[in-house]
This record gives sequence, structure tokens and C-alpha cells, in this order.
Amino acid sequence: MSTPSKYIKSVLLFTEEIVDFYTNSSAPTNGTITTFVELIKAFEAAGVKTYVYSDCEKEYISENLEWKHHSKLNNDYVDLKIVTVRPLLLEKVKKVKSKQTILWIHNEAKYLLKWKQYKYVLKYWPTLLFSGKYHQSTLPWFIPCKRKMSIEFGLSESILQSERTIGEVKQRAIFTSNPLRSLRWLVDIWSSKIHPFVPSAELIIYSGSKTYGIWGESVKVRMDKELNYARGFESSNVFVKDPIPKSELFKEVQQSRLMLYRGDRSETFCLAVAEAQALGVPCVVGDLGAMKERVQYGITGYVTNDEEAFARYTIQLFQDDILWNEMSKNAANSYKNKNWTNFVDKLERMLQK
Repeated sequence: MSTPSKYIKSVLLFTEEIVDFYTNSSAPTNGTITTFVELIKAFEAAGVKTYVYSDCEKEYISENLEWKHHSKLNNDYVDLKIVTVRPLLLEKVKKVKSKQTILWIHNEAKYLLKWKQYKYVLKYWPTLLFSGKYHQSTLPWFIPCKRKMSIEFGLSESILQSERTIGEVKQRAIFTSNPLRSLRWLVDIWSSKIHPFVPSAELIIYSGSKTYGIWGESVKVRMDKELNYARGFESSNVFVKDPIPKSELFKEVQQSRLMLYRGDRSETFCLAVAEAQALGVPCVVGDLGAMKERVQYGITGYVTNDEEAFARYTIQLFQDDILWNEMSKNAANSYKNKNWTNFVDKLERMLQK
């Protein structure tokens, strides 16, 4: 547990997304909501008075946490304000005075070029918080802001403290990302270049629109098309399953031999791969977006844009227990100290500079 903050004694986190108290432990959730909730937990544990406003059904109040519907915003002052993704939210919290104001970016930052986003950044001049070097590189150079900061997401203690042995691991690969991000590409490579050489291995897909809230509903037809395509390859041991709560998903990931994902240029962090690595799961990924920041080539997995190499590395990790065991240990160790307590500590240090 972190020691109580000296500079940040109170914080307000604001979103209009549907997020109830500790949502990510009870329902399928995307990375934005997961990180939002984990940061709340970390502030609360650090003894920071934490005010949360979201689209929630029930209020929650404890010693260090007040969680209310965003329509009930009534704070006069906090040391720090954090709004997620949408610059419009800066307007919604404008009456709350603070030492610092952060716009926490989760997507490619080029979306800020749209006038409906840009005008609020121009008006309120917030600090922009990114999740890594690649993520920050997506910001057009002329976008105005008070300052730019990059801090990698933390991971939950339930992941970081878990252990596993090769005897608990099934002969399967897992995919837990957005099906619109090259799932079809992965299924084609699996069926033609991987499955023939490891016929007993399975590719398990946990994916669907439910994970992505309102946006997921808007692209449900497109997502279902990709998932239905994957369902046509059961003869190659490809199996599609519905999204499940994080706590259950972690168990499924932990029992998997490896994670496969091509990545995407819009992938600014990829919490799914980070969580898999922290659970000791080697990953074979494409060299797109922030993948190089999540996976260390030849140490915790492989990063490549060559399809033949992607298949070869996957087969090798299925067949070579010594290599797999070494990469599994390296992966877990590489994320050992990347928790949300350290995220909060680093944030405070950076804000004081």
C-alpha cells in the first residue's frame, strides 16, 4: 500500500461512461474502464480523498471514497482533476477548482484534431497524460496543452501476485482483444500455418461487443461478422467464447500456453497483452502500435510483422518446454513492480516538478 500523498490530498475522477463501484470485477470490461477503476482503488488505498463521478446506478461512500452519478457533481475544490478521453468533460468540471487538471488520453491522440475535441483542449489547456512513448507520439505537435506526461498503466495486485507452473497450462493459445483488430488474419494464419504442425493445440477467443459498452453496440454487426468467420474454423481447433468478467478471464489466460495478437496501429498500450505477460504468458505479437513496449523480443515473447516468423515462433513456444518456461518467468518478472501504487507515486512526483 502506498503512503498517503503529500501533494495530492484530494482527487476528482470524472467520466460519463457507465461505471459502477468496482465494475471491472463483476462484468466484461474494456481497458479504459479497467484502468479508471484501478486508479480509483490506488488513490483510495493511498489515503487520498477520492471523488468519483460516472454513469452509475448506486452511490458508494466510505472514508476515502465518494462515488456518485456525474449529474451530482458538487465539489468546489480538489488538488487534482482527471477526466478521461473526452475533452468535453473539461467543460463539465470547470467549476471545480484545482491545482492540476489532467486529460487522460486512452486512444490515438490524433482524435484531438477534431474541432469538437480541440476547442476544449484549447480553452482549458490541460496536462495530457499518455500511457507510453508510442502513445505520446500520436499527438500532433501543434496541439496545445500545459504539459505532456507518460506513465505506463499499472496492473492489479491479483495479477502481479499470481503464480503458475507448466503443469497447470493447457496446450492452447488465447486471444482476448477486439475482433476488429485482425482476428481474421490470426485465424487464417492459425489454420494454414500453425494448426497443421501442432494439431492438438487450440486457439481460444474471448471477444465480443459486450466488452466495449456503447461503442461496442455501434459496431456489433461488424464484430459479429469477424467472430462468425472464426467460428467456421472449429475443425482447426478454433473456438469462440463470449466475454467474461475480468476475474474469470484472468484464470483462462493463466491456463493458456501463450497469447497471440497481431496488434494495431491504434493500440496505444494494450492492457490485454500486459496482463498476459504479467501472468507469465509469453506473447507472439505483430510490430504495430505499442507492441514493442509490451513484449520484449526473444525474452518475454516475439514481435514480428513476418507471417512465416509469427507462425514459426508460435509453434516453437508450443513445442519447446525449456524455451517456454524461461519466457514465462521473464514475462512475469518484467511486470513485477508495475502496479497502480507505483503509478500514483510516479504521477505525484511528476506533477510536483
